[in-house]
Amino acid sequence: MGEVSVLTNHLRYTLDEDPLPVTANPATTLKQAERAQSWLLGVYLCEWLATLRAVVLASKGQSWAVSEIERQLESFRGRLHDSLEGSKMSQVFLLGFLQTWLRLTIQNAKQPAPGERSMRWGLSGRDVPMAIVHAFEEADGLDPVVCDGVAQCTMLAAFFCSQLLPDESDLAERISETMFDIKTRELLSVLDEVTPAPEA
Repeated sequence: MGEVSVLTNHLRYTLDEDPLPVTANPATTLKQAERAQSWLLGVYLCEWLATLRAVVLASKGQSWAVSEIERQLESFRGRLHDSLEGSKMSQVFLLGFLQTWLRLTIQNAKQPAPGERSMRWGLSGRDVPMAIVHAFEEADGLDPVVCDGVAQCTMLAAFFCSQLLPDESDLAERISETMFDIKTRELLSVLDEVTPAPEA
C-alpha cells in the first residue's frame, strides 16, 4: 500500500471502509491530486461516456436520434483525452459544454419519469469524483473545479444509462459493479502507485 492521504480516505469512505492514519505529506498529496484529476477526466468520465454509448446503441428501437448521440459521445471522448494536455480553463469549458449537452439530450430523449434506480445511479455516478472534490477542499492549495465538473457529467451519464436500461438487466448489474465499485478501487490503486515526494 502507498501513502495514505485525505484523497485515499475519502475514496475508502465511498466503499464503506474505515479511514486509515494519514501518512502522505503535502507534496505527496499534491502529486496524488494531480494523478486523480487526470484519471477522472481521461479514464472515469470517458468510460462513462463509452458505457452510455453502448447503452444507446442497444436502444436503437427507440424513436430518437441514436446515431447523432453516438457520434457526439465519441467526439466528446476524443476531446476529453486531448484536453489532458490543455489548460484547466479549457477543461472546465469542455466539461460545462458536455454537461449542457447531456442535460438537453436527456430531455429530448423523452424517457418515462425517473425511477428509484435512475435517481440512485445519478447520485452514485458522482460519488468517486465528489470524494476527490471533498478531499481537495480539505487539503491546502487544491482547486476542485475540474473534478466538480467531472462529477456533474458522470451524474448525468449514469442517470441517462439507467433511464435507458430495462428494470431487469444483466447489463445494468455489470455496469453497477464496474462503475460504482471496481473503478473506485482502480483509482485507489492508481494513487497507491504514486511515488512519495520529499518534504518541501
